[in-house]
Amino acid sequence: MHPLRLTLACLLVSTRALASPEEALQSEAPPAELIESTDSGDFGLLDIVCRGTVSLTYSPGITATPRPVTSTSTGWLTGCVSATYPTLLSATFVPDTGTSVQGCLLSTPRFAQTLRWNTGQTSTYAVSSFITLQPDGSSVVVSTGQVTAGLFAGARVEQLLVLPPSALTDCLSDAGATAISGAVTLTFTPRP
Repeated sequence: MHPLRLTLACLLVSTRALASPEEALQSEAPPAELIESTDSGDFGLLDIVCRGTVSLTYSPGITATPRPVTSTSTGWLTGCVSATYPTLLSATFVPDTGTSVQGCLLSTPRFAQTLRWNTGQTSTYAVSSFITLQPDGSSVVVSTGQVTAGLFAGARVEQLLVLPPSALTDCLSDAGATAISGAVTLTFTPRP
C-alpha cells in the first residue's frame, strides 16, 4: 500500500490547523546544525531531510462512492541533506501499483513505502497518517512512523504532503480524481 491511497480518502477527516503549506515546504536548505527536533522530550539531530514531489494516478478516478480502482504512485526527492550519510543527495519512491476499493471518504490510515537512494541503497518505512484542510483549500497529509528496513532502520519518519485544492474538487466530481501530484518533505530522525 502506498502513501497517497489515503490522501483523498481522508480529505474531510480533520480541520486542525498546521503551519501553512509554504512554511511546511520552504525550499531553503536546513541550517548547518540540521535542525533540532523533539520526540517525547528527547533531542536529536535529523539523519536526513529531503523535498520533492509525489504523483498518483487512479483508474477509474476515485470518487465519493467507494469502488475498485487501480492506483500507481511515483515520486522523487532531491536536495537531500544528511548528517550521517553525506553522499545521499536524492531518492525515488519505488513505484507501487495496487487495486483496492477506494473512495474519497474511505480511509487507509497506515501505509508502507520504499525509497531508492542515489547510492543504490534503499529505505522502507511504515507510517500512519492524518490530513488537515488549509484555509486556501489545499490539504496537508502528515504521516509519522518508523524506518523498518534498510538505511536508517529504526529512525523516526515524518512526511508532509501538500495537495492542491483541485484534489478535493476532482474527487467530488462525477469522473473522480484520476491524477494527483503534491509537494512532499521527508525527514528521518534517529531514535534516542
